[in-house]
Amino acid sequence: RATGSEDHQDLKQALSELTWAQFAAKMTGELAGAFHITQQVVAVMRAQGDGRLVYLGSTAADYVGAGRLAHGTAKAALTTFARHVAAETARDGISVLTVAPGAVRTEATAAVLDAERERVLADNSVLHRVLEPADIAAAVGLALDPALRPATGTVLRVDAGWSVLAGGPTA
Repeated sequence: RATGSEDHQDLKQALSELTWAQFAAKMTGELAGAFHITQQVVAVMRAQGDGRLVYLGSTAADYVGAGRLAHGTAKAALTTFARHVAAETARDGISVLTVAPGAVRTEATAAVLDAERERVLADNSVLHRVLEPADIAAAVGLALDPALRPATGTVLRVDAGWSVLAGGPTA
């Protein structure tokens, strides 16, 4: 789901500032589409005895603090949903992978990826730059490769080395 920049402003709220309606909307926004589409396509994939599901998660599922409560929880829930789907469909010939990008330069992230944040990300990237949508498209293409079928239920992190170079989930 594409998230608007106004959504990213809501994501910076602490627990004490976040309303249940905002939190529930974020959870629904992340999970409703995945749930309904998955139900529809799994039936078709089971009938043909083969299929590949790729969910777009986020490394935000692994990071805490700094007002990441709603977004991080929603992305963690999506990753867990994908694992459950993988467990339920693996014997039907369906494999499931979640691609979890780090910060990506898009219109939706323009409000939160200011020049200073981009510099920090680039300095802690094996690419020496911020991720671009094409980087994530390439990872999704890789996730669709039949050679990755044994990786069902796993997460492919695409963060340009941030988690290892900058210190992981608390950075």
